[in-house]
Amino acid sequence: MEEALNIVAKDYFDAGNRDAAKTIQTTMMSYLGGYFLSKESSHLTDEQALRDMEKTLRLILSDEVLKHTVLKNLKECQKSWIASRAK
Repeated sequence: MEEALNIVAKDYFDAGNRDAAKTIQTTMMSYLGGYFLSKESSHLTDEQALRDMEKTLRLILSDEVLKHTVLKNLKECQKSWIASRAK
C-alpha cells in the first residue's frame, strides 16, 4: 500500500502539484504508520497488518459521522486524481 501511495504522490509531483504529493506522503504516515512503525511491527505478519486494517475499517464503518468524513475525503482525493490525470 505504501508503494502504491508513493506512486500516486510521484504522479502528483511530476504533474506539478507538489501540495497534493506532500499531503499524500504526510497523511500516509498517519494512516499506515501504525502498521509498520510500532515496536511490534518487526513481528507483524502481512496477514496481521491486514487484520489490523480491517479493524480500523470496521471502526470507521461503525460511526456514521466518521464514515461520512472519510468517504468525503476519499471522494475529494478521487476528484483531484482525475483532474490531475486530465492535464
